[in-house]
Amino acid sequence: MTGAQTRRFLLDASQKVFRAKKRCCAASSDPAPGLDGRMYGGALVMVHPHYTGRIVARFSDNRGLGRYAALTLRGKNGTLMTFISVYLTPALSGENGQAAAQQRYIDNHPGTLSTHDPYELAVRDIAELVSDRHRAGSTVVLGGDLQTDVADGSKARSQLIQKYWGRKNLILPSLDMESQPWAHGPQATRPPTYYEGDAAT
Repeated sequence: MTGAQTRRFLLDASQKVFRAKKRCCAASSDPAPGLDGRMYGGALVMVHPHYTGRIVARFSDNRGLGRYAALTLRGKNGTLMTFISVYLTPALSGENGQAAAQQRYIDNHPGTLSTHDPYELAVRDIAELVSDRHRAGSTVVLGGDLQTDVADGSKARSQLIQKYWGRKNLILPSLDMESQPWAHGPQATRPPTYYEGDAAT
């Protein structure tokens, strides 16, 4: 969405979802446009108008690729909580999608990058944000479209998440405590997961 579209969406959400007169607050991150001029992907975090006064920091994708957006709120006794919305790189599908736009960014980047794979770069960049928020004393809640099943340890993308976000205390509601969710190989269909990693909690 463009900035104007985001503002209209937030006003609509405030009135219809939150039933509030004030506009809810948000952090958004627009993706780089495709060669056709359209924008694919993007991320958004909304906060109920009642809690906007508690927002102390906002973050958007530092590369302008629309991969994540985040808000930090201060609660009672100074407790900090950061909410990160993530839309990781989907599979490459032509020259106009998000993956192609991110690859063009990498190919044209004048400096040194830690990797030339768009998905891995996104995972690493988000890991840096999470670490930064932890150093600031904030708990971090991360959710979104990771474009992979984090419970399937045989997938290359899941292994990247394990490596850079940690693999501690993966909790899958439909699996018993004796199961090994990071074992290689596909697993049974399950409901959404709660993932607490070494870097992301």
